[in-house]
Amino acid sequence: MVKYIIYLFNFLGILVMSLFGGDVTLKMNAPLEVKAGTEFIIEITIQKNSIEGFARFQQELPAGFTAQAIENGGADFTFEMQKVKFFWLVLPTTEEIKIKYNVKVDNTIVGDFSINGLFSYIDGEKKSSDLEPFKIKILPADDLANTEKNQINTQNNLGISVKRQEPFINSKGEIMIYLLVNKGNLPADQFAKVQEIVPEGYQAISIDSKDAIFTYKNNEVKFLWMTLPSEQEFLISYKLIPNSGKASNNININGSLSYINDGITQTIDVEKTTEYIADKYPVNSDNNTAENIYNTTNIDTITKEPETNKNTKTKEKNVLYKVQIAAGHKKLPSIKGYFQKLNMTEKVSLEMHEGWLKYTVGKYNVYKDARDHRVNIWNNTKINDAFVSAYNNGQRITVQEALMVANQEWYK
Repeated sequence: MVKYIIYLFNFLGILVMSLFGGDVTLKMNAPLEVKAGTEFIIEITIQKNSIEGFARFQQELPAGFTAQAIENGGADFTFEMQKVKFFWLVLPTTEEIKIKYNVKVDNTIVGDFSINGLFSYIDGEKKSSDLEPFKIKILPADDLANTEKNQINTQNNLGISVKRQEPFINSKGEIMIYLLVNKGNLPADQFAKVQEIVPEGYQAISIDSKDAIFTYKNNEVKFLWMTLPSEQEFLISYKLIPNSGKASNNININGSLSYINDGITQTIDVEKTTEYIADKYPVNSDNNTAENIYNTTNIDTITKEPETNKNTKTKEKNVLYKVQIAAGHKKLPSIKGYFQKLNMTEKVSLEMHEGWLKYTVGKYNVYKDARDHRVNIWNNTKINDAFVSAYNNGQRITVQEALMVANQEWYK
């Protein structure tokens, strides 16, 4: 009888472990208030239990925040396009992982912000666990003179500037935002992005995007151009619709313009202006506002493209496209064996680039073919971070550069 009782307790113990042992929990530790122009540390504790294999932790920081790794928990760290990413090709064996990174706040940033997080991993199938949003308040910098100086000094040596008219409430109770962009001496065939952090409690809708891809997610508005408008100066606009039905009279918005100069991403702040710019240029309302709101992370993850003329000819150049499926600093003991576990059966190539070991598949002359294969990988394997990489005469370049060299359109 005692033996059966012991068996019963053992069975119940195994059952409890199977129900609760695999749960992943995330905890974020950071100060609740920080002064603009200072730095602070974000610490993330991941209780992963027995999960192994590929994983990724990602957070998106507001514009004006920059990040640098302190403790990576065995992961590879990147910070690009305001996204903090920790990648593990193989997770540590410990049940708990701690990662830390330092955040520097620009001295022009003021307001309340929310920072989310997502831990993605493979446990028989693709799974993810969300981090509860963390609220942080950025207080004005002590040196107000320097703050004002930085707000005014938003033009660089190319003469680029962005001005935002003071937001106002229209007759429908919507908050109208107008931005005047002067691209200075920046070439027209350039990638550029305007992004703005808006308060919580609103839905953002594009009014006139000037042919940009408009996105809104996690209180962040983005206008994304693969090719800038031909005009020297142009107006873009959007509106904020309050979820409560009533807009606040005190709206705090922070924004920036990012562009590429000599292969390096540059960022300038959006100026506030008392000038009435809404009527300076005609506004063309976007026809498909709802369809323009994608949850995009960068220009290479847009899966909805406009129609194009399939008969358009492209110039033949020594440009190739591949699909990158992983990267790390340590070589995998068995490349074939590792990716077979992720349902990847095709041949995987390995290359060294800027200190990273990068794993790619395929080889295409046309961007569309590589992009379609990337989507196929997303849909049919356990890899959800695949993206298109580009090469010119064997040298790795950006996709934007490749499209310009080969005279191809990004949506083909």
